[in-house]
Amino acid sequence: MSEKCMLKVDLDDSIKNNNFFKQITEVEFDKMDIFKYGILNEAVPPKIKENEFDYLEGKIPFLFGLYQDFIELDTNRIFNLSEEENSKRISETIGVGVGLLYATKLLKINPNAIQRIKASKKKKYLDFKVLTQSKQYEIETKGTINHSKKSTLLKDIFAKKKDSTTKAVKCGVITLANKANNKAPSKLIVCDDWEEKSVDTDMDFKDYFYYYAFFLSFIMDSTFYNRMYHKMENYDSVKNLINIKSIPFCYMYNGRKFLGQYFDKRLVIQLVQENYYEGMNIELLYELMTEKVGINQIFLGIDYEMIKCLNSGNVDEVKKYSIEKSFVVEKETEVLMCDVDGVLIVASKGENHQFKNDFTDTVVKTRMTYILNYITNTPHECGGVCRSREKEGDLCKKLTYRERCHFHREE
Repeated sequence: MSEKCMLKVDLDDSIKNNNFFKQITEVEFDKMDIFKYGILNEAVPPKIKENEFDYLEGKIPFLFGLYQDFIELDTNRIFNLSEEENSKRISETIGVGVGLLYATKLLKINPNAIQRIKASKKKKYLDFKVLTQSKQYEIETKGTINHSKKSTLLKDIFAKKKDSTTKAVKCGVITLANKANNKAPSKLIVCDDWEEKSVDTDMDFKDYFYYYAFFLSFIMDSTFYNRMYHKMENYDSVKNLINIKSIPFCYMYNGRKFLGQYFDKRLVIQLVQENYYEGMNIELLYELMTEKVGINQIFLGIDYEMIKCLNSGNVDEVKKYSIEKSFVVEKETEVLMCDVDGVLIVASKGENHQFKNDFTDTVVKTRMTYILNYITNTPHECGGVCRSREKEGDLCKKLTYRERCHFHREE
């Protein structure tokens, strides 16, 4: 199978004579593109609960595992190999990933201009919006392995556009992926005429902040993320909201420092639950998880320079920020993608020296212990020194599955 795929762009009758859309006749991407843009389909949580190990530890490696196991690329085809309940989810995420990548090429934008549209109970709404060149665009993304559903998906997109009351120009992008036995080329179908009048608008600094907050929701501990999100929602200023000291790791690439977090497939709570049995200690669980799952680790990070721009509150600096995109495969054991928005994703099977130095066995075992405490429902008293006037000097008795409760983890 190929590392890259090139899809032909088919213009629906609604735009087949539109010169704007004729600019792009094909779009090239790799699996890391699908993963990076596809995870934007996940909603940003307003609050991460203290015990959400499935989100903090597991969501990134779980989703990455789906891409590794069930998506393959040929020179002009995307294969969804899943025959189970994950098949629909994978197809939808392929649609989001390829559709948003196409939008960045068509609109010539940095992906940090992409925003997820908040759900509405009263009316139909599109998936994503983009603010660029003083205009707002709304994009509906679809993905399926059933090519015969094309007309149904087109009707749904037209219905959503008709029901939407915003002044944005709107467009639909459908990715027709393939089942394993379908040899026809995969396609990108684009519909709806964007030649409409749109109310002039501009992207607010908070809009950029929300984009990077999505990635920070995986990177930061719940204590610091919740505090940041609360201020982001309730204060006009977002200066200095990112507590840099709370981001635990950094990864060096091309002379740049990326602040972020490591993840491990062995820490997916669903997989731990499947392999744990009563009485198993952490050493045995670690050995069993390594044997069953293998070493599949990921680093997700953001360029330190971008984080400084966000903390400065300088929208002009964020707008002009852009770095060269790169995609690297080394020794068939690690894959790296650095995107123009400063988001870095590195995957390794244990051979990467930075992973070995920072994300040690001890770190993995410590996190696995927290998960094991949660699975067996065995919290312990925090033991941190209380600082409130009433309890100053006392040891905190708040129960936690981790080493310290959320009040004392910043010590």
